[in-house]
Amino acid sequence: MSRRTRRKQAAVAFLQAYDLEGLLAWSRTVSNPTAVLLSLVFDAEELLRWRAIEALGRVVGEAAPKAPESARDLIRRVLWLMNDESGGLLWHGPEVIAEILVNAPDLQGEYARLLPSFLREEPFERGSAWALARLAGVWPEQWRGRVGDILPALTDPDPFLRAHAAVALA
Repeated sequence: MSRRTRRKQAAVAFLQAYDLEGLLAWSRTVSNPTAVLLSLVFDAEELLRWRAIEALGRVVGEAAPKAPESARDLIRRVLWLMNDESGGLLWHGPEVIAEILVNAPDLQGEYARLLPSFLREEPFERGSAWALARLAGVWPEQWRGRVGDILPALTDPDPFLRAHAAVALA
């Protein structure tokens, strides 16, 4: 069994047990744990995928004070993976970026302003609405000036988008 396979199996075991503290401890002992977690964001199992998104945010958030450029590189990689040209469309990129920003708040000023533009870009509308609601819930004061970016989603035919836009605006 390859080292990569063992690392992925270990991460999956922590995520299935929802042992984020154990996963954080594990992430300190392996090289590039974010690559393993990012690969799990592509997983077909929704619960595992969401736990990987949350874990990725925590792992990056823990490392960001010592290695902010690595966190920036990961966000740029996520943005690249959200591009058709990347060859591997990361549908849940906005959610990943939001979780990273929640856990590494020093990066919010650089990257949070990009998320509203994905509200109108397929297939990122739902993830962007969720991401904006998540960020606005943590930093409502900083999102008050972005009402104009979020307001159009209140009239979207998709109830998911309308609901998360309402949460973000609340």
